[in-house]
Amino acid sequence: SLEIVHCELGPKLPLLLKALENIKLRQLHLQQNELFEEGTRQVIEALALQSNGTLAALSLAHDRIGVANVKALAEALRTNSALFELNLNHACLSSDGIVALAEAIVQNRSLKQLSLRRLDLTGCGWGDWGDLGKAYMALARVLRAGQAG
Repeated sequence: SLEIVHCELGPKLPLLLKALENIKLRQLHLQQNELFEEGTRQVIEALALQSNGTLAALSLAHDRIGVANVKALAEALRTNSALFELNLNHACLSSDGIVALAEAIVQNRSLKQLSLRRLDLTGCGWGDWGDLGKAYMALARVLRAGQAG
């Protein structure tokens, strides 16, 4: 397990990811590190879901994930079979991002815990109530499928 919390990793993130390349982590907690969109993308690509087949828990809580990265995370979840727990608390997610994430989770058989507490929906691309309805319906499908606890 590795827990690096509230350390403003930002520009130091590539060094950390390089150091972790050959380490088989079970848990990675990177919340409140000002990863921004580029840093989050690096975590998703380099470590979290693709090259590290042993990671069971990932926390990107309080990090600015960005719409493109939520979709990349969703795409990675479609094929990942190791991740058990995903924490996106206080994340800024668009309605499209939530729909993509929900659709991927329905296909994913390993993810058992998804935490989306206190999402920041301000300025996250939420349009009219139709967008909100699509996101709610997608999350309802996940709950009916019994994939999120």
